[in-house]
Amino acid sequence: MVDNFIANLNVWSYMTMENLKHLLKEINILNQRIKDREDHEDTFNLFDLMCNRYNEVYLHSRFLSVLLDPAGSHKMKDSFVRLLVDKLNLPFEYNLSSLEVYPNERDQHEYKEIDILLIDRQRKSAIIVENKIGARDSNHEEEGQIERYYRIITQKDGIPEDSTSVLYLSIDRDAPSDESVNKSGLFPGLKDKVRSIHYGVEILDWLRNCVKECYNKPILRESIIQYIRLVEDMTSNNTSEEDMKSLMYLVGKNDDNLMSAKRLIDNSKHLHWWAIFEFWKLLSEKFVGLGFSIRQRIENEMIDNLVHGSAARRNKADFNLELTTPDNINFTINADHDNYICIGVTDGDVKSSGLKTKAKAFFKANEEVLNLENCENWLFYRFIDFSGYDGLYLGDFSEELTFRLVSEKCRDEIVNTVIKQTQKVLKEYRRSLK
Repeated sequence: MVDNFIANLNVWSYMTMENLKHLLKEINILNQRIKDREDHEDTFNLFDLMCNRYNEVYLHSRFLSVLLDPAGSHKMKDSFVRLLVDKLNLPFEYNLSSLEVYPNERDQHEYKEIDILLIDRQRKSAIIVENKIGARDSNHEEEGQIERYYRIITQKDGIPEDSTSVLYLSIDRDAPSDESVNKSGLFPGLKDKVRSIHYGVEILDWLRNCVKECYNKPILRESIIQYIRLVEDMTSNNTSEEDMKSLMYLVGKNDDNLMSAKRLIDNSKHLHWWAIFEFWKLLSEKFVGLGFSIRQRIENEMIDNLVHGSAARRNKADFNLELTTPDNINFTINADHDNYICIGVTDGDVKSSGLKTKAKAFFKANEEVLNLENCENWLFYRFIDFSGYDGLYLGDFSEELTFRLVSEKCRDEIVNTVIKQTQKVLKEYRRSLK
């Protein structure tokens, strides 16, 4: 694959490259014009001001569930529920008097840790919504996360499986992990039953319909509009029709531009592959230069799976760069196919039960201070924080930070950030081992 890409580069003529440079220059001019206009636009947004825009629990799940609650202060009764059920064509039967939504304005707690739940115990019907924004599936040793929620609703609450819908809501992924839906094997058909929906598609369409429904309630209407703008920005749906037409004109105004744009599109996967390859290569080299040793490298086959593989192969593309410090502390830098890059210590990094106990104690003592998390096979981990970005997600080349890996300068800055934050965590972890 590498040889084919190099061969493709070699057949590019000097004129083709010049045409490409010219097209990029024109697009850059357009981009600057758009930026200048946006600098003078009204971008005030309460959601951005009041909390982290990526907070799935206290922002997104809370706002969406409040809209869906027929007893909510919006006084729209079940109008928004009907719009969602119709939009997604869900088999959800309910009575207005017996429909319950969690969380809600009166009880802001999740029901059994389910992000959003719509349930009618009289009509025996439910909708489970698992909301994922930059988080792993929280699987247990005995069962997966979606399995657990599904078991609670169907077995403990007594809702028939045929009347229980499961929605997996996300910005940047297609489906829950295999472990999340089939770890225990209790529900063999659950994987096919879970329906993936996206903020940038189904949720935006539904929200826009909600705005039309509450046209005569200005405060509610404007609140939803502000949330729509936030979601549009998060999902890169904020390019205006006028700007898209301008971009289309630039690309299509002559054959040179048209074919140069096609050349970029045709090679986007190759650019993605090389960006990831060079990132891991540089990160590994810098760690070695600092005296670290590598126990497990990133194989090219893993990058192939992520960039060129089928859905099944992509789901197996989980990167684990296993390293050892000069003073023999093992740790792992991880980037799963569906998540942001993180640094932590896995079960495989520790060699004794005593060390595992210390690692668990370190997590408990520093969970809030260092923003640590843990899950199956991970004693602790911490997502790498990048200023202005939610994280580095290698699986999506449309993410700005991921795309910036193409630039040698940006790639070096990103690698340095990973190393700096890794050393910070290791410094504290090292103290706890003494």
